[in-house]
Amino acid sequence: AEGLSAPGGRNAPVDMSLDDSNALLLVGLPGSGKSVAVMSIVYQALVKGYRLAVLDTPAKKTDFAWAKPYVEDHWWGCDDAGTSVAEALTVATLLDEEGKRLGDLLSEHGVGKWQDLPPAVKSKRENAPILVVADELANLLSKPNVPAGLTKEAKALPEFVRMAQDYLEAKLLTLKLNALVAVHRAAGMRELYLTQRPSKTEGFPPELKSLIPHRVLLGPNPSESDVVMAFRDRKRIPAVPAN
Repeated sequence: AEGLSAPGGRNAPVDMSLDDSNALLLVGLPGSGKSVAVMSIVYQALVKGYRLAVLDTPAKKTDFAWAKPYVEDHWWGCDDAGTSVAEALTVATLLDEEGKRLGDLLSEHGVGKWQDLPPAVKSKRENAPILVVADELANLLSKPNVPAGLTKEAKALPEFVRMAQDYLEAKLLTLKLNALVAVHRAAGMRELYLTQRPSKTEGFPPELKSLIPHRVLLGPNPSESDVVMAFRDRKRIPAVPAN
């Protein structure tokens, strides 16, 4: 990625250390460059030996088709359109379990973070750090609940049973994604979460947003509301010249 220079100058590369940053929220409307940015980060993580997990809606899974051969077994959560939430939840649950295993490994060796494990231990593939990419989060996490006032017979109809299941799975997925950020940082787990607009009205859970320390807003000439939604403190965000 490149940072903006002074007018007339050359843009400068922007470096991001995954060792220091446990979670990044990447925000941008279609055409803003989210896909290019995330592919660059994924590629660099793979080069550095990270294990990869991907959660996405089936409609967008082709964005990550090139990386699927490098995704760890059972950590590809974006295939079937009828069960996309269930697949993402399964992968997030497996990642939570892996984070707990790595946490036990830290305790076993008497260290507080993955970087301090003995070289012979952390060099093993099964103990390598993890990059979790979760795209289109608002679509995955905003599932409507069964309408109020339905009769018992109506609630038993297959479409409403599926709706209730999707709603519950979306809530459980939110809890799991929260845990990946809040609990497993020391175990070497890094999260890259993507959405178009990180607001509650757009389906992005505010409790998840509050846990993510680092934010990037992509795209030319973002609106003031986009800037406010993306960042914690608007006063600390520099003005970007119109382009």
